[in-house]
Amino acid sequence: MKYFQTFRTNWREFLKNRSDVYLLSGGILFLSLVVLGISNFFGWNEARPGTVIPDPVLALFEPIDLTWITFIVLYGILLVIVLYMLPRPKILLFAAYGYGLLVAVRMATMFLLPLEAPPSIIPLEDPFIAIIGGGVTLQKDLFFSGHTGTSFFFFLILENKLLKYIMLAVTIIIGSFVLLQHVHYSIDVFSAPFFTFAVFSITRKFVSSYLSQKGII
Repeated sequence: MKYFQTFRTNWREFLKNRSDVYLLSGGILFLSLVVLGISNFFGWNEARPGTVIPDPVLALFEPIDLTWITFIVLYGILLVIVLYMLPRPKILLFAAYGYGLLVAVRMATMFLLPLEAPPSIIPLEDPFIAIIGGGVTLQKDLFFSGHTGTSFFFFLILENKLLKYIMLAVTIIIGSFVLLQHVHYSIDVFSAPFFTFAVFSITRKFVSSYLSQKGII
């Protein structure tokens, strides 16, 4: 009951300011266009040749198939986060711009650094990513790790301390899992938080410049 009351109150207040509504609409449009762009990019990226790089971290262990536990952990907590954000339009607005920019930056880094999957990879069957990628199991969406970056992004934007700590733990778990499965090179995983923090900082500066109420993020 309190959840729905918070939903009504926050959205009623948010919708009073037309500039914020336009800003949210722009964020949703931006995110939609970026997702559409990367869905086309994925097919092209899978078909082009890349480089196999030596990875001393992956050489330390044989790959383990953690596909379904990775899926359950990541998308289970993301469902909780979406439910948390829905009654909070300003955080939702920030997430639309920030995640859109994160996806765009990933597309740029993959374009600039084409890699072949690690030879020992056990492909990660992620149904949501496969839908975006045209039904193909992606193996070359490597630098930098999208699963790790997504987890860390939501860790950064969450205000609730419990969810924030859980998301930090999930980031570490997901990063470890994609390495244990040899889905990514270690540089893909270790670099993801740095790119994500840069995206978070840029988005915070942009959104705070236009949002009517300051200090949300």
